[in-house]
Amino acid sequence: MKLFYPEIVNSGDVHSQGVGEHNSVSSGPDNGALNCDAAHFWNCLRHSTTEQMINNYLGRLATQTGNLNTGAHGNSGMFEAGSGQATTYNPATDVYSWNAFDWAPLFMKLKDKGFAIWTIYSCDTGADADGADLLHRMANLTNRPARARTGLTTCGNDGIGFTGGVWQVAFPGPKPPPPIPKSPGLLAEEYKSVSRIAITPTNFEFDVNDVVSIELKARRPSGTFSAAIKGAQAVEIARMLFSAPEVEIGGQPLAMLTGEITLNVTQNTAEAVLTFDIYNDRIMIMPGTTVCRFVPEAFVKSIM
Repeated sequence: MKLFYPEIVNSGDVHSQGVGEHNSVSSGPDNGALNCDAAHFWNCLRHSTTEQMINNYLGRLATQTGNLNTGAHGNSGMFEAGSGQATTYNPATDVYSWNAFDWAPLFMKLKDKGFAIWTIYSCDTGADADGADLLHRMANLTNRPARARTGLTTCGNDGIGFTGGVWQVAFPGPKPPPPIPKSPGLLAEEYKSVSRIAITPTNFEFDVNDVVSIELKARRPSGTFSAAIKGAQAVEIARMLFSAPEVEIGGQPLAMLTGEITLNVTQNTAEAVLTFDIYNDRIMIMPGTTVCRFVPEAFVKSIM
């Protein structure tokens, strides 16, 4: 297995992140990453809506200055403020680059308040043109810089970590920053080469031709969609999905749950069912583990 150790923001006292700053973390349902975030941020508040998030910061800024930190699940050009990993669109909790009419009046309440920068701790929020546009809109509404990651953000026992990507930063002004694409993670160079597939968290290994069928479930803002694929097509999909190396990411991803993949495998007479969560259409991870594979986003969207 390829071990990809994340950069750890906080590797000492688990309550030391964001000391002297104003920290608020979404309380939405998820994989445990948000509660982990809240445990690692100093004097952390929780919020279940965008309005509550803003009110948390206004209450703190009324008595002391300090930068703003938000813990959330995210994707390119969006983060949630209370919905967790529920992908069905909710205007009261979802901050997208395209729905500013829902959240802009709230964000304007922070204009020229006593902070120097607003940081979003989530996966991919600052990535691509949508990420640059979202952060630029935030910066202009508050008259303060805003920043977010362009790669994977996780939370685990050792703290908040980053696997790939950089900070995208937007400043108040007429133009958004140049877009930064999502960090691709570790992708296989040759997808046709895989024949044996190893699933490290379960110590299970099988031949790709042992895949009998694949069940796909896509979670989109407009609803959930399912499909079942059998035979040679299922084998080729498995070959593509599992060609990339396994990556230890050290925690649970702060990303949106965009799908599920279930493999039905038969070895001789033994049958096995393997289920994986898909985050942001590009991260495949077995629930409850911290070992993932990065998969091509365009391919995942094409099959889901």
